[in-house]
Amino acid sequence: TYRDNDELTFLHFKALATDVLRPLPAEIVPEVRAYEESGFVHVSFIPNRQLQPFGQVVVESPRGFPMFCNFAQFFQRGNMPISVQCEAANTFAVLSLSGGETLAKDTHYYFALRVTNPSPADFETFHPTGETFWKVRMQTASAALVQKSDQATGYHPTLTSVGRFTVTPTAELAMPLAPTPVEILFKLESPLLQFRDNIIKITAPTNHTFECYYVFGNLSFVDPAEAVRPIVQGTRDAELFGYLGEVLEQPPPTTSQDFSNVGMTADGRRIVDCSQPDEMLIAVDFTDLRTKGRYSFQTTVYTPGEIRPPNMWSIETSAGDGPIDSGATGGFQVYYQGTSSISGAGCAQIWISLLLAIAASSIVVAQ
Repeated sequence: TYRDNDELTFLHFKALATDVLRPLPAEIVPEVRAYEESGFVHVSFIPNRQLQPFGQVVVESPRGFPMFCNFAQFFQRGNMPISVQCEAANTFAVLSLSGGETLAKDTHYYFALRVTNPSPADFETFHPTGETFWKVRMQTASAALVQKSDQATGYHPTLTSVGRFTVTPTAELAMPLAPTPVEILFKLESPLLQFRDNIIKITAPTNHTFECYYVFGNLSFVDPAEAVRPIVQGTRDAELFGYLGEVLEQPPPTTSQDFSNVGMTADGRRIVDCSQPDEMLIAVDFTDLRTKGRYSFQTTVYTPGEIRPPNMWSIETSAGDGPIDSGATGGFQVYYQGTSSISGAGCAQIWISLLLAIAASSIVVAQ
């Protein structure tokens, strides 16, 4: 400070440490990339500061990407507090905490909401460079900024994509550190043509391990019939899907000099490649019109001791060196006894099962 603001007569001096500006780390992952299609977009972020009760998480999508989350079918809570509420209008969505909930700092949170991709003309008009960025903002109930990110990288819509991609455990509850059979369903919009090196790549969430990875480690190959199994008694939708195992590449006859094992083609390619713990690469001969691109199979995955966000499965198709289509879906929840790491639907199933068991026991006692 200076006397009489003359900037000559010095009186006092104090140095203050500056506050480190840290943007909010955020990630955007779409399930459906096709133009003019609707699907869930998964949002994950790691706050460096705590968000107090009644705080809000505001998501702003790029122009032409309207969001919906006002109804349960348009919103997946993920690991956000159980009573969080979501409201959306056009390109803005607001998640509001209740009075008894907070978001802890240095914790990975994720959720998903519905979004509709723009048409090719609208995307070119709004985003001529082809780049899109989403904004994620944490604020207090009075809209005071806590932390934000304006540079969460978005995605470029495509003409086609992999649709109806789901991964569902066959058991009601998936237990940690245990082999879990899962049903995988998907619909390819782009056919895979014969006489090309067609690959379908399934990637599991972090810390998940395909059972065939251990088989590959012991035998150096995987039997396709064991890793890609037909769905025997699956969901109702599974009946509309063809069995993927019927269109896989085949090994040469056992009498042929080119035969190595049941998991290898004549030209030395793996039919099912499980050399990575969280990846399954499946060599497909072709896809036919009979199933309209809809395929299903069952495989087994080992669930981790702890789910790490983002809990996402992805699927990619390619031919030779070039990618074709891609898709993603949210992962299933794993039940940890004594914790709340289970989805709301899973909790409801547990309570219903318990109530039915109590009612049944009451009837037996009464008799």
